[in-house]
Amino acid sequence: MVEFLPFRGLVPVLKNEAAIGRVSPPYDVISPAELERWQSYPYNVTKITLGGKNGSYDDAGKMLGRWIADGALAVEQKDCYYLYSQSFDEEGERLTRIGLVGILAATGYSPDGVIPHEETFSKVKEDRLNLLRGTETHCESIFGIVDDLDDLLPDLRSCEAVIEYEDASGVEHKLVRIKETKAVEKIRKRLADKRMLIADGHHRYETSCRYAQENIGDRKKGFVLATIVASNDPGMIVRPTHRLLAGLKRSEDELVQALSKDFAVAKKMDLEEMLEAMAESSGKDLGFVTRSGRYLILRPKDPVSDALKGLDTYVCEESIIKPLVLEDEGSKVAYDHDLSSVMSRLKAGEFDHAVILSPPSLDVIWEVALDGKKMPKKSTYFWPKMWSGMVYYRMK
Repeated sequence: MVEFLPFRGLVPVLKNEAAIGRVSPPYDVISPAELERWQSYPYNVTKITLGGKNGSYDDAGKMLGRWIADGALAVEQKDCYYLYSQSFDEEGERLTRIGLVGILAATGYSPDGVIPHEETFSKVKEDRLNLLRGTETHCESIFGIVDDLDDLLPDLRSCEAVIEYEDASGVEHKLVRIKETKAVEKIRKRLADKRMLIADGHHRYETSCRYAQENIGDRKKGFVLATIVASNDPGMIVRPTHRLLAGLKRSEDELVQALSKDFAVAKKMDLEEMLEAMAESSGKDLGFVTRSGRYLILRPKDPVSDALKGLDTYVCEESIIKPLVLEDEGSKVAYDHDLSSVMSRLKAGEFDHAVILSPPSLDVIWEVALDGKKMPKKSTYFWPKMWSGMVYYRMK
């Protein structure tokens, strides 16, 4: 069971300015060039989430305080939930994903409460913990999934807008507030019976749990900003995250020979033919591309029925990354969800090989998580990303 409550959000107050200047993608997907552009806006959330130009967490907290004093941000008059909609094009169809925004009790993982699905990087958690200490504010939301929100959410059109904008990729974002007392209470009671799978934001949730333990007795600091979406939402899109490899000591031929130990290797004419073969395998086969232009299908010789061990990300980790890549000193593994970017990076010589993966189904993600297991790091890429800066959770 989860405790998911309404709260008095800290929201932008726009003064003859474009809403896009207040928001940004999540901090961990912003390139240095993009960061410079976002931070050119006077009240952009990245000045907080990425510590300001000098990288000081305490200075980020002071800056946030100045924004409130300047009237650039204002605290809501009463507790409320919010609806966050994202409308986007996917394979020729216009979809809308709707999330419910509130604050989630940071009490740790449990089979009937908050459930993880992926491993995390400890260094990232330390950075986010220092930001919480310096700002006492949650600026970015975790992304959770529940089984359904049927008949629970009010019509977007009946709610008061907080902020709306369109990003450069054509995704339309809109945040509205739910402040009608009966609607708020109905949501609070219904969600008390739910369990929630973390889709995106494991680092932030785990960091929030640690922060809550540091501040036992301060109830406000025991919650994290969260947005939950129903599993059956038509806009629930999961994309794969491909692996890029460099610095391996084996020659290309030697590597292919090594791969043949665990995989039946089949050559394909080009990328399109390789992708078609992967699709026909329903995610069981892996694609392998070399900088020299080889396109290979890797079919595991010993397929398993276990949900986790049958995942291509798990197979990649156990049969390629660990035995063939990490054993080579100086080798490098990178992650990229954009296939065109993967191919460009190979062509440019930045990497030598790429493992092309298929998107995991939401059913399999749930199955692995409910079995108490975790998928390898970077196994999923939920799209579109939830943006930051539309509402903050202030804990002081």
